[in-house]
Amino acid sequence: DTHVCSVYLSGNSGSSYSLLAAGLPCADYELDTRSLSNSSSYRLRVVALDSGTPALSGAAESPVFSVVNTLPPAAFELIKPLEDTLPSVFDLRFSWSAAADPEGGPVTYSLRYSTTPGPDGGTSVEGLSITGYAPAPASILMDTEYYWMVTARDQYLRSTDSRSGRFTVHSLKARSSDGLLLLEIRSGMPPQGYLAFRDARTSLAGPVEEADRGLTGNRLVKAVSAPVWEARVLALDGSALPDGDIAATLTFTAPGAERAAAVDQALADIQHLKIARLDRSGSRWEIQPLQRVDAGSKSVSADVNGLSAFSVVASLPLSGTLSGLTAFPNPFAAGRETVRIRYSLLGDSEVKIRIYTPMGDLVRVLGCPYGAAGCGQDGSSGLVSEMEWDGRNGEGRVVANGMYTAEIRARSASGARKELLNIGVLK
Repeated sequence: DTHVCSVYLSGNSGSSYSLLAAGLPCADYELDTRSLSNSSSYRLRVVALDSGTPALSGAAESPVFSVVNTLPPAAFELIKPLEDTLPSVFDLRFSWSAAADPEGGPVTYSLRYSTTPGPDGGTSVEGLSITGYAPAPASILMDTEYYWMVTARDQYLRSTDSRSGRFTVHSLKARSSDGLLLLEIRSGMPPQGYLAFRDARTSLAGPVEEADRGLTGNRLVKAVSAPVWEARVLALDGSALPDGDIAATLTFTAPGAERAAAVDQALADIQHLKIARLDRSGSRWEIQPLQRVDAGSKSVSADVNGLSAFSVVASLPLSGTLSGLTAFPNPFAAGRETVRIRYSLLGDSEVKIRIYTPMGDLVRVLGCPYGAAGCGQDGSSGLVSEMEWDGRNGEGRVVANGMYTAEIRARSASGARKELLNIGVLK
């Protein structure tokens, strides 16, 4: 007898079948699953019929099986580090965009990085479920070019490779994690020292807030909504190393227009931005001298000695011998607080401050000689000199509540100028 076979397919584990093919030789059958939807409930049934009389038949069923028609994860991008990011070894973190699975399933990632192009050899990190990985700082070679790549895999092991990226962690230069501030060491770096940044609005919150408040009312220097970076030198174990002998160059690059609008529109006007150093002892911003502006790259640079916390402020050129008068706090509690009377000088000057009652009676005279502290040249960068009044008169008695007038006179080689400033006392 000869035999012919019919093949049936079930999509519900055998509860019902539909005919796929009939009259086939009973040898084998190739099932094309590409047109089938993904399911784990498929089953085949084969019915054999002989040519005898009477015709006899028999049937057999396969186990339940799955069909998975899947595409690999979608293409994705490396985010950082890239060639121009210049991360600190403590900020080094590999990150990439998510690779979407067309079927909506989970995706895992494998990271490879090496000093050999490809990357070949080196370090491999498997089974990552997030789009980032931070290596141990001690595992990274300084001043050495690295190559890296990420592979995304779905649950069926279909995979997609990223392009290859490259980066270098430098021993004498690094960029803050937001990419806005570049620190380049010229000399004085301690042996076994590594550059590091942290957010000074957190680590030095008190002095930074007081320094920002000190700019309130200053007509020449304004605080902007910019980050404050605390630049440090650390050993690999995270301990701080001396940085007072370091000579460095700082370069702030203004963010693009879209990002600047989200931070502070003033950051887009590079001509008025100045790099400022936090004077922790006085809790005030000190604009660094001899700053260089590159309008093409929208950057401003300054040389500094010793590391500290740095930010940028908006500064207008000085308009004359004496300008930019402010008092802080104003009003103040005489006898318990001191008020800082601040002003900007175009050149070394002799400054006298006379404080009067509303009736015109002289209360106190403050002063400093030509070129002394409080009378030194500020230049055109907007640095602010100051003198303090403790709220006492010339006999040492605390003055009464009320509004007082401070007459500030500055005399320099180029001329003299007088300005008036009201100061409130509220005990």
